[in-house]
Amino acid sequence: MSYNSIYDIVGFNNEVNRLETQAKLGWKKEFRTLKWLGLKDGMRILDVGSGTGAYTELLLENLPHSSVTALEVDKKLFDISKDRLSDYEGNRLNLKFGSIKNSGLKENSYDFVVCRFVFQHLENPMDATREIYKLLKPGGIVAIIDSDRGMYGVSDPDMLFKSGRGFISQIEKRAGWNREIGRKLLKMLKYTGFEQLDFEAVTVHSDLVGIKNILGDNKVPPEIIKMVSRSNPRLAKIMRICSDSSQREKCTIIFLNLIAKGEKPIN
Repeated sequence: MSYNSIYDIVGFNNEVNRLETQAKLGWKKEFRTLKWLGLKDGMRILDVGSGTGAYTELLLENLPHSSVTALEVDKKLFDISKDRLSDYEGNRLNLKFGSIKNSGLKENSYDFVVCRFVFQHLENPMDATREIYKLLKPGGIVAIIDSDRGMYGVSDPDMLFKSGRGFISQIEKRAGWNREIGRKLLKMLKYTGFEQLDFEAVTVHSDLVGIKNILGDNKVPPEIIKMVSRSNPRLAKIMRICSDSSQREKCTIIFLNLIAKGEKPIN
């Protein structure tokens, strides 16, 4: 099943909003970690699976002497990114419509490749790893950022994450996501030939990024909650918590973004 099948499940606008939030949540920590792993201003960067262009924009803003190629396979998301990044295109930005399975980009061209939450959607992620290896210059660095259901996160009250996991599991089955990809990333880099391997986790904590930025600010009408409570009291309780700003602020959500890093050998 293709990535855009998610639109049929959650709706296109909801998916765009999710991608926008995902790009920005924990950006400061993630950017700090990427720099620690070798990202430097002035590098030629490839952003694989650039989506709406939100993350590409952050890279361009924070690395003013770098050029970025944004690669995106979904036409709707690609068009959004073109509008968003129109001021950058042709200067420090190259927007490329295509797949990492067969990018059509020049080999040995990039100093740093970042690939965020793409591998969980790929049927054959090793093909993407091999393509990234080809595209990197000798000595170039890749950082694959993804998640894993086994170490995804926790919440207080616990029901928030348990409910979220149940909803995500349904989407996983219908859309064919691989939410166990996080545990496999480092071995894929190793088997492809990458060296200087490293593995990090960036934590996103609701008390730092704001619980509203994770749960949203949508209020469910009381009559809807009352109706839901007749058949699913647990879900109704979660809806009540998320709809009440005072209760929502008492909640805590912590989740992990995993980062696997590798370097292409010079010799």
